[in-house]
Amino acid sequence: MSDFDVLIIGAGSAGLMCASRLCFYKKKYAKDMRIGVVDSNSKIGRKLAITGNGRCNLTNLELDSSLFASDDLSKVESIISSFNVEDTLDYFSSELGLLTISKNELVYPITNKSSSVIDCFRNYLADNQVDIIFDSKVIGCDYIDDTYLIKTGSATYKTKNLVIATGGASYKMTGSDGSGYKLMNKFVSRDKFSQIMPSLVQLVSNDTDIKVLSGTRINCEVQLFENNDNVAVEQGELLFTDSGVSGICIMQLSRYLNKGRYYVLVDMFPELSTESLTKYLFDLREMFADRSVSDALSGIILKPITEVILNRLNIKLTDRISALNESSINKLAGQLKSFRIMIAGTEDLDKAQVTSGGLNLGTLSTELEVNGYNGLYACGEILNVDGPCGGYNLQWAWSSADSVARGVINRLYGV
Repeated sequence: MSDFDVLIIGAGSAGLMCASRLCFYKKKYAKDMRIGVVDSNSKIGRKLAITGNGRCNLTNLELDSSLFASDDLSKVESIISSFNVEDTLDYFSSELGLLTISKNELVYPITNKSSSVIDCFRNYLADNQVDIIFDSKVIGCDYIDDTYLIKTGSATYKTKNLVIATGGASYKMTGSDGSGYKLMNKFVSRDKFSQIMPSLVQLVSNDTDIKVLSGTRINCEVQLFENNDNVAVEQGELLFTDSGVSGICIMQLSRYLNKGRYYVLVDMFPELSTESLTKYLFDLREMFADRSVSDALSGIILKPITEVILNRLNIKLTDRISALNESSINKLAGQLKSFRIMIAGTEDLDKAQVTSGGLNLGTLSTELEVNGYNGLYACGEILNVDGPCGGYNLQWAWSSADSVARGVINRLYGV
């Protein structure tokens, strides 16, 4: 049986940051501390490696903590402010040796490769003698005499301070398989968890006429409606898929889905008012009177989309645009400004970037220690905190990990 002062379950974003911050504080206070990290994978940072399409969007220069979803937003704001964006970037640069670049408000490693982030963590933890135990799935945990006994398939580990950083339930292939929830259920009842749901994920539609648009991309504004109430609006690139719609703007909207009846209205010309677009369609009718409707519109909208819209309006592709009366032109403009797609739900957790829900912050102290269990902490995606695209969820991983590290150091050494 191996003993650790601190044992972290999970070598993902939160677990790696927690281990590295513990090393940082250990050096600062000149204390001896044995730190271990247990992970079911054969390498660290499996999910971190694929974030930002492999580029790793580290954080957001304009991060607004009010945009997170949680049962305790004030605690989220407090934790983020205690280790904020500036603190994070300074730490990556001055301590881990990682330089960053920004694209508008988004921040990436200067190499544009997530592997650089992982390498910096790996080398830093090696420099500070952190034990990383690979290929070790945790199958049990006992709490006896203020000590945690962690059992894997091949060994048992003992620690006074246990950190659960297993991630959520999205991208199971990376090890984020929801096992952390079962582990936490050993100590916290199920009613202390918010419902686990996919977030930042593609939306599914049963509209058969848009299936032919799979692979087509458009820049647009998308409004989400629940039972005819406008829930949210986003702008960006929309991608039609085999099962519905995707793209960053769609993934942002997926955070608002629950159990209602949903649809989206796609504005394919957000830069133009309905009146301006309608006038231009009348101009096209005059300019290209002998062309088919499809050819006359070829300079403003992709032909596959034109075909779907015209079918919805019962207009033939081969009809001359000059044959469209005022009512038809107005309806055409209406479709281009408010193209309706019924939403049946979201893709499942395996395709979600983030897990919504998890262990409620109300069950934890400000240092993310579980109420009633000395030395039991949780950080990262296992907690009921999720944010929009653009570095929010990684910033939560960094900030919550630091909060836990500070809590452990305070518990161990009173500093």
